[in-house]
Amino acid sequence: FPQTYERHRDVVAVDAVVKVRAKVEHSDRGSKLIVDQVEPLDGAATPAPPRKVVVTTEGCAFENGRLELLERLIDAYPGRDLLLLEVIGEGSTRTFKIPKGVDARSRDLHAELRDIFGAEAVRAS
Repeated sequence: FPQTYERHRDVVAVDAVVKVRAKVEHSDRGSKLIVDQVEPLDGAATPAPPRKVVVTTEGCAFENGRLELLERLIDAYPGRDLLLLEVIGEGSTRTFKIPKGVDARSRDLHAELRDIFGAEAVRAS
């Protein structure tokens, strides 16, 4: 690594995020990472982490067709963001992660969720 470090010392810095091309070498003394190339990681090329939408409601809120409405909304606003349901029961709250992603940036999704569950039940982060 000393030669590679000298070639790329301007890229390697404290708290810098870099992309490294390397190979792992195994020996009787343990494993080593042999670095061949170091380059800065372009943050713009990295997708933002998923956001999440949290709906907090009582279990009885899924009666009267609300579950079907929720399923239609999930299909209507697909994305890579998380949808979590916090269901309040007797003495406890359970959180369920919906397997399909939604578009947390969609104002229409938020508006429709608020129509179904109430404005105070929906929050994004």
